Amino acid sequence: MDEHTNRQIEAGFAQVGQLYRAGRYSEAIPLAERLCERCTTVLGAEHPHTQTSLNNLAGLYHALGDYGRAEPLYQRALAIKEQVLGADHPDTATSLNNLATLYRDLGDYGRAEPLYQRALAICEQVLGADHPDTAASLNNLAELYRALGAYGRAEPLYQRALAIKEQVLGADHPDTATSLNNLATLYRDLGDYGRAEPLYQRALAICEQVLGADHPHTAASLNNLAVNHAAQGKPSEAAAVQQRMLLEGRYPQQRDRLQQLRQRCGQIARKIMTGPGPKETPAAHRQTLAVWEAERDALQAELARAIPEIRLEQRLAAVEAGAVAARLGGNGVLVEFVRFRRFDFHAVPAKGGKPWTGERYLAFVLSAEAGAPVRLVDLGDAAPIDAKIQQFRETLTGERSDSHKGLGFSEDLAGAAPTPLAAADQPLRALIFDPLVAVLGSCRTLILSPDGELNRLPFEALTTPEVGCLIDHYTIRYVTSGRDLVRLAEAELLAGADPLVLADPAFDLGSHRTNAAAPKGGVMGALLGWLGRRTRGADGEPVLSRGGEVPPATEGAWLGRCSRDLPRGEIRFDPLPGSREEGQSLGQRLGALPLIGESALEGRLKKQRSPAIVHLATHGFFLENQPWKPPTFGFGGEMDVMDRLRGHENPMLRSGLALAGANTFLRERRSVSDEMEDGLLTAEDVAGIDLLNTELVFLSACETGLGDVQVGEGVFGLRRAFVIAGARTLIMTLWKVSDLATAILVDHFYDRLLAGTPKGKALRQAQHDLRTVHLGKLRPRWLSEPMRERLSAGDANRRRKLDELAAMPDDFCPFTHPYYWAAFILQGDDGVLRWRPRVPATKGTAGLPTDQ
Repeated sequence: MDEHTNRQIEAGFAQVGQLYRAGRYSEAIPLAERLCERCTTVLGAEHPHTQTSLNNLAGLYHALGDYGRAEPLYQRALAIKEQVLGADHPDTATSLNNLATLYRDLGDYGRAEPLYQRALAICEQVLGADHPDTAASLNNLAELYRALGAYGRAEPLYQRALAIKEQVLGADHPDTATSLNNLATLYRDLGDYGRAEPLYQRALAICEQVLGADHPHTAASLNNLAVNHAAQGKPSEAAAVQQRMLLEGRYPQQRDRLQQLRQRCGQIARKIMTGPGPKETPAAHRQTLAVWEAERDALQAELARAIPEIRLEQRLAAVEAGAVAARLGGNGVLVEFVRFRRFDFHAVPAKGGKPWTGERYLAFVLSAEAGAPVRLVDLGDAAPIDAKIQQFRETLTGERSDSHKGLGFSEDLAGAAPTPLAAADQPLRALIFDPLVAVLGSCRTLILSPDGELNRLPFEALTTPEVGCLIDHYTIRYVTSGRDLVRLAEAELLAGADPLVLADPAFDLGSHRTNAAAPKGGVMGALLGWLGRRTRGADGEPVLSRGGEVPPATEGAWLGRCSRDLPRGEIRFDPLPGSREEGQSLGQRLGALPLIGESALEGRLKKQRSPAIVHLATHGFFLENQPWKPPTFGFGGEMDVMDRLRGHENPMLRSGLALAGANTFLRERRSVSDEMEDGLLTAEDVAGIDLLNTELVFLSACETGLGDVQVGEGVFGLRRAFVIAGARTLIMTLWKVSDLATAILVDHFYDRLLAGTPKGKALRQAQHDLRTVHLGKLRPRWLSEPMRERLSAGDANRRRKLDELAAMPDDFCPFTHPYYWAAFILQGDDGVLRWRPRVPATKGTAGLPTDQ
């Protein structure tokens, strides 16, 4: 092999390693596959580079949870090493450890144990009993025995590993802290908290001294000590340690509109999470972090003097309940729901106890009354509540079929009696709302901060024992947390730029396969169905080349920032011709040139600077939650607790909006233009857009109210992203509503809004009008021949259904069912819109009732 080819391959290995450490597995895999094929073809199966390429590719599949693909590659790499290097070579031991870890993650402990034992024997024989690699093998085997509950066999292995590290690496080395934590956790599992505590304290001291207060291992060590305190009945000590963990392990929020600060924060986060590079010493790693953090702090201080929002963000960190209560108004109540995993501090695994015992929902209720305490309501186990929410949504929206999706209107609900909701509604209301009634008292203004599956629920649609739904008795809006109320009250709002309207993106922009059929079951059905067949794991880092790092791949800045779980080539976003009429009409009314069709480009949207109003009529996407693994209370070394996060990606990549060219990118892996980017505006992208002076964002799209549910942080999807970006109000849909109903509601909402009606009241009135409007009043404008032609957009089936609706009697109310009006919810500020058109807005709504 010539030197040029060797350098190319080693540079490829370095690039794979760089992508792996950044968590960009979907980009790393194609490169690793090409390297594997090239090494096998050019160098032969026995070359060391071929072995490395096999192991790297296996490790990437392992990290993604694709164990079926990882196993044969690990086995091939092991067979080659045994044949070429010998059964007792240290590199053979590495392959044995990798394959054993795969079996451990599969729960196949019987196949893992002999491989770990072989690896340990090789290390002891070839490297010596006191070698660090021997300590690593001892730790791996001990972890396996602890997982099996064989604590007596695990303890001496942990103790040997600790002794080796103390002797060879030193008493203050981070790897020594790892062994201290592992041994302490074994004692905690045995219920021997007294022996565990000094080990946890030593590990914490090492981490604070060597790694620093902001390192994830320090945070994990603090958490371990807190759990141990709680298990001993020391709640005050536990609370203090946990508070330190939250303060010292906290990352700065990437809220700033300046790209330099945003990039630097991201670099710091990635650097901390990935640790030192292949040739970087711990001291050099800490020095780089110190320089970057100083630059970040200087930027934040400079911007805080100039940008009120940053100063406000700093003040919000100290907000207390009293400050929130003062913003509730005279008759307002804040209800913050929390879904949490229960931890039994007194469970002893060695005696069959299970520390993690399921999930529950709590509600924290705060009223506006001065000095009123925060009241806690235990709503009970999460599983039955989640099941009732799903049942309610199925009844409400027909999620079990596609009868409501992508249609101009739903003949199933408009042409027949509405589906009764009582059977699904009353049991759900009894679980989540009835327990709150006594605490709410006479309050009629609810500010809700949902968590978990409650984010999928429009509370307004729940029926009451009296007549009607909650929307008829309560004024309801949503926030991501109670602190949003303080943010909204104190934030300085400057005049926003001209409104932005985007609708009916050309999803197949530049595609060679514009006539490809959508998957059976619709876009979201295919997306979630595909994901439902996958299993994802978090362990198994590949053994990468020791070569120096090379610059990242020369790709567009956008590439690689969509979720690895988007099943490229397996989904297709359908056109939204009904939204074109919505966008054109609204653009005319607001005096804005709408981005429609091929103009609905991601790059153009990102360039906007604080439009006063942002209205986006397109598809949204939502990926299922990433699997949760109970923490093992370790934090580093060979079986790092951070391995739980290694297979997890940024949750803000798991929801977003589809724009022009989305289908082209997903199917053909290419971008037609720089402005198209990948056609997928993720929540991460949204958080980086300047919306600091944006008064209203209206998402008229499918599934946009659903984010990647993250316990403790609420919804970390689009809803959270728009708050981070600075938008004061977000109106969104929790499911795809018929085009005709959406167009009518949007039209009437903006009529009310531009006439000076507060945003919350304008939405409620628009929903009321949609519920009560008779067909005779709709027919002249919305069901005229030209309008039916525009709404059907050449689709014969759509046109037939619109014609059937037009033939209904004048007194028929087609949109009474909550499916049509309950999907729209308001998050944030519900006050008056300050922005006004430069010229008087044209009135769009015809034949609807007057204000109630």
